[in-house]
Amino acid sequence: MTKLFTSSKKNISEVIHYNIDMTTSAGYRIKSKTAIRFQIWATEILRQSIVDGYAINKELFNKNKTVISMLNRDILNEISQLLQIKLLLDFSIGLNLLDDYDRNNLDNHGNAKSAYRQIT
Repeated sequence: MTKLFTSSKKNISEVIHYNIDMTTSAGYRIKSKTAIRFQIWATEILRQSIVDGYAINKELFNKNKTVISMLNRDILNEISQLLQIKLLLDFSIGLNLLDDYDRNNLDNHGNAKSAYRQIT
């Protein structure tokens, strides 16, 4: 089955799409050396996809490795920054609580008497 599509430059390209069910059923019914190699290959690919739970286009993945590593680095930096902010916030809450204790600004439940000190 072929489909036509246009790119942003108005070029018309033809892309061939195969039906996976038809291809595998034909590949498993034909008895030749090529068909047997296909059966072994298809079985391994299907088994790998079932075990992993996903399939990766390795060629596309390798082409975009640089972009992926940059995204990973950016995501890790973002997570690191968020963790640092959370740590500073927790630390400042602790300092404010100690300050309220020193100034005797806590009620009997350990809550700050001033509303602006109650950060959750």
